[in-house]
Amino acid sequence: MGSARVTWHQTDLTRALKAAKNADQPVVRTEIAPDGTISLFHHDAAPAPILSDPFDAWRARRDGR
Repeated sequence: MGSARVTWHQTDLTRALKAAKNADQPVVRTEIAPDGTISLFHHDAAPAPILSDPFDAWRARRDGR
């Protein structure tokens, strides 16, 4: 079997990152989909986990050091 066709290039990613930098939007995460779509995330949008147990809260603070 042959290798998969490349759907994005390094220059595409570089242009996207430079555009974000010029717009004063710090990039915290970048994802490239199999179809070549480049997604830049400017802030961490992941919700904080709900800690139902005091031990979990303590462990989360401890691991965050």
